[in-house]
Amino acid sequence: MFQNPDSRKMVVRKQPHYSIEQTVEFMRDLAEEGQTSPIVRHFALEAISKIKPKDAITEIGALYHACCRDVHYVSDPIGAEFLQHPEVTIKTSAGDCDDMTILLATTLCMSEILSIGHPCRFRIVGFDGDDYSHVFLEIYVNGRYVALDPVAGPSTASMLKRITKSKVFEIKI
Repeated sequence: MFQNPDSRKMVVRKQPHYSIEQTVEFMRDLAEEGQTSPIVRHFALEAISKIKPKDAITEIGALYHACCRDVHYVSDPIGAEFLQHPEVTIKTSAGDCDDMTILLATTLCMSEILSIGHPCRFRIVGFDGDDYSHVFLEIYVNGRYVALDPVAGPSTASMLKRITKSKVFEIKI
């Protein structure tokens, strides 16, 4: 059920964008802050409650699918960039690519995926020769990084083929 978001838990930036690096820093801060949230913890525990304990790959999948299933894509207003705390994304069941990526990063870091050898990173991309316009999470699994993009969902493979520019930012939470 929709709940009113706490606007104190949002970072709102009007155009122009100062830098991609600054946006990523805000995203890291929100992901780190979200790890102590009881609301985010409940979301993560619900997602992994029916899977075998200590099965990292299944846990990654469960958290990814919870974001895909429970968060609807809603773009930011024209002329503004909203970065919202993962609590806001959960409470409203809505967010854009950066909001879903923050939530996914928070839950994966909370579940100690990073500490068992699966580092995560933000990947900011542009398509078909255009400027940077999308962000998603990548996680290191079985010797390579795998894209986790709740916005693209089952179309992730075709989305990856359209990328013409990319920047990667490690998550060090």
